[in-house]
Amino acid sequence: MMKGLRILSLSDIHGDMDAYQIFLNRLEGQSFDVAIIAGDLGGLKEARTILSKLANFGKPILYVMGNWDSFSYLDNIHEAATHIHLTHQRIGDWVFLGYSGCSANLYCGNPSLAGKHEEFLSKARHYKRKYSSYELFCKSIVFKELQTYIHENQIDVDELIFVSHDRFYALPFTPVLYIFGHRHTPKYTYYKGIHCLNTSAISMESTMSNKDMDAPGNFCLIDLEGTACQINFQEIPSPYVRTDRFHGSCFQDVEENGYCDTAFFKKRKV
Repeated sequence: MMKGLRILSLSDIHGDMDAYQIFLNRLEGQSFDVAIIAGDLGGLKEARTILSKLANFGKPILYVMGNWDSFSYLDNIHEAATHIHLTHQRIGDWVFLGYSGCSANLYCGNPSLAGKHEEFLSKARHYKRKYSSYELFCKSIVFKELQTYIHENQIDVDELIFVSHDRFYALPFTPVLYIFGHRHTPKYTYYKGIHCLNTSAISMESTMSNKDMDAPGNFCLIDLEGTACQINFQEIPSPYVRTDRFHGSCFQDVEENGYCDTAFFKKRKV
């Protein structure tokens, strides 16, 4: 019988170190076996700080990259953390496999998809007829890569936990658990034998967020045992407070002299 595993899952920090510190404060006293970050750490400096502080808990850290991440796929960010893009790690009885990148920034930096946007545009008539969109064109390449990797490495999908930044629909394989972020909404579904977890965001500090910056963030604790999966979402308050009654992620009031004044949110003391 497979032994149980407790997974800490988080995503979409967006380089917001104040929100990340609130998360770390909430994490004190919690136990977990492995930490998963489903992308959007931020810049290289922020990513190293994020991983360094999480490494203090003494547990392995696995991560994929998202559309916010401005460091290289080849950067060794921290000795306690492993980038699992198209590679796998075994933790206990489970195998973790990841795929980095996101169509939101045309998979920028992804070595497998380098130059593919230009290729798609150069053969737009043919590819649009075959795939309908660049996103689906990339999805066909990604799925082929993942299927080949799983086959060549003889990975048993009954032991597999798959991690990506944005969600891939209609996976061509059936992991026990699928973890992703990007959409900034905590949500768990069980679909065709797969536990699907949108682990949400630590920080809503993103112009692409569908939530205001003062909305609370989330992380998740997952208890996995066999095919049973228990999901526990943990809410964290935002470091932002609203300064205006209107809604929106960002707003600037531009005066006649060109001076801009931010009107919606400000950081509170953490």
